[in-house]
Amino acid sequence: MFQIGALAKDVTVLEADYNMVSANAGIKYKGFFLQTEWYSRTLNKFTATGPVPVTALLDQGFYFAASYMVIPKWLELYTVGSQIWGHFNKSNEIIGGVNVFPYGKWYMKLNAQVIVVNRSTVSSTFGYYVGGLKGTVLSFAASIFL
Repeated sequence: MFQIGALAKDVTVLEADYNMVSANAGIKYKGFFLQTEWYSRTLNKFTATGPVPVTALLDQGFYFAASYMVIPKWLELYTVGSQIWGHFNKSNEIIGGVNVFPYGKWYMKLNAQVIVVNRSTVSSTFGYYVGGLKGTVLSFAASIFL
C-alpha cells in the first residue's frame, strides 16, 4: 500500500489508520487437530501525495487446518485452506499433505504437500509463494530440529 502507484497512478500513501479484529480457536483430541481463524481489517484515513480513489479498504478472511495422526507418532495427514475477500480481489488456497516422522519423534520430519493457490496475497522470502501466484505447487521437504 505504501508503494508508489499502489492506490492511484504516481501517488504514494504516506500514512493510514490500520484497524483489525480477529478470532481463532483450536482443539486437539485423540490424534485429531482442528484450528480456524477469522479476521476483518480496515485501512482508512489515508495521507497521500495526491488523491486516492477510495476512502477506506476492507478485507476479511478465514483459515482452517485439520489433521489426523493416522499412525500415532509416525504418519500424519492434513489439509489447510484459506479465503480472503479483498477490496480489489479474492484469493484462496487449499493444501493437502502428509508428514512422516521416521523415528517416531518430532525432531525429524519428512513432508510432502500439494498447494493449489489462486492469487496469493503474500510473498515469502523462504517459502513457496510469490504475490499474485496462481497454480499448483508440489513440495517435498525434510526437517531436522536440533
